[in-house]
Amino acid sequence: MAKSRTQSKKATPRAPAKKTGSGGYGVPLGALCLLLALWLVYNTVTLEPFSWGLFAEEIILALCAVFALRLLGMAKLANWVPVACIILLCAGIVVYGAAAAAKSGADVTRFLCLAGTAACMLLTARQLDAKPDGTLFCALLFAASLPVLVSQQTTLLEEFMRLLLTAGVLAAVFAVKEKLAWLAFLAAGLIGVSGAAGFYAVFFGAGAAAGLLLGAPKRERGIWVLAVVLTAGLPLVVRLLAADRLPQSAALFAQNVLTPGVLALAIKTHMIRIYGMGLLLLAIRFFVGREDALAVPVLALVGAALFRLLSRSPAAEAWMDAPMLACLAGVGIAKFARPKGR
Repeated sequence: MAKSRTQSKKATPRAPAKKTGSGGYGVPLGALCLLLALWLVYNTVTLEPFSWGLFAEEIILALCAVFALRLLGMAKLANWVPVACIILLCAGIVVYGAAAAAKSGADVTRFLCLAGTAACMLLTARQLDAKPDGTLFCALLFAASLPVLVSQQTTLLEEFMRLLLTAGVLAAVFAVKEKLAWLAFLAAGLIGVSGAAGFYAVFFGAGAAAGLLLGAPKRERGIWVLAVVLTAGLPLVVRLLAADRLPQSAALFAQNVLTPGVLALAIKTHMIRIYGMGLLLLAIRFFVGREDALAVPVLALVGAALFRLLSRSPAAEAWMDAPMLACLAGVGIAKFARPKGR
């Protein structure tokens, strides 16, 4: 009798454990990513005067860049490629910044912020895509955008904000991947401090908070909700407090002394269009598989897009989002046509 009970227990298959995360929200997230991609592409297409030939030429040029990267991903890359990308890209930015400071009197601190932003962006890409080609594509896309980024007319405070926001997204992605609440609070602190630079960080933080909520584990929902509230609320509180109390230092609010060159003006809209194509491929991944950690950067970009809509800023000027756009576009291109779950 006991033997038959033992056999029946062995024969009974175990029910698979339910996964936590944003798996049930894949379709809405994919739809938001798709809308964001189409909005970026639409706002970079020449409409006045509109011609189908020019439209096809612009789209084909972006597709050629995307598929060239995808073909590069077919090669078997070594595991040290992401580390090399981080070191070379950051070192290149710092060396260029030192040369620009010696030649044109540019502020080296701006380039240090940009190098830190690039490092955080590539580390985020490494978390979102375990294979080396995702990080490589992000590095190539970001490097191609450097002529625009190094001459962008932003203040030093805005460069600090971009660094803190990218670091906050990195911490949030780590938190969702590893299910560690303290990393979620670290993300809240980083994003919260960035609110001193403007309301852009407020909208960005609200989107990142929504992504954290979707990726929160059910067993620790309470502590994660507190981190989500802080991520959404701290940037607004800091912004309201800093509006009158932030010292009007000439260094913090100094504009970039470098001006956009011919190359920067030529590639400006093309790079945003390529980013849009990469997001379009990323949206497909939401419809075919679970992409829990991707909810944080995608919803953060949705918040940034909402800010630009309310401030009536054209999507073609979305260069404050360039690190996250390069990250998601690179990951989307790398993961496209891969088997589900890879």
